[in-house]
Amino acid sequence: MREDKSTGAVPRSQGGELGRELGIQDAGLVRVLYAFGLDDSCVGLVGWIPAVELAWIGGLTARERQRLLRLIRDRYPALSPRAERLLVEWLERRPSDVLCRTARRAIRAQLASLPPVERPALRARIIGPCVDLAQASGGFLGCAAISGDEQTWLDALTTALQLPDDPAPTTRGAL
Repeated sequence: MREDKSTGAVPRSQGGELGRELGIQDAGLVRVLYAFGLDDSCVGLVGWIPAVELAWIGGLTARERQRLLRLIRDRYPALSPRAERLLVEWLERRPSDVLCRTARRAIRAQLASLPPVERPALRARIIGPCVDLAQASGGFLGCAAISGDEQTWLDALTTALQLPDDPAPTTRGAL
């Protein structure tokens, strides 16, 4: 993929619009997302990749799949055909670790582009559904407890999305 040498931007045909829509400047990050099939019609899905990753901890159950689809479709009732195809693919086969790490990096870059006062809302839109999904799957027999593995993962996600000038995170239990 070629960058525009004068600006360092990724051309629209190679995901440049995706970077603009996400509000991130890192052309390498945009290229990786684009290589995984994401384009500007899939911007909303980037923030859901952590929830998909969480759902695959211990194997994706039919209940988790239905819950995740409902959460995503409630927020985005008219997914583009490309976004729909990617979502179905991620729910049939766990997304790669590279995609999941790249999505976390993209979300962190989005957070960094926002004024500190606006970051908690975006962070809540990412972490909140993850907590909801973890509680819905239940730690033991679906009793709304978050499993130890899921809580460890949630804590790691929360830490990964903290920026140096953010207040200390609070994820234990719920947001």
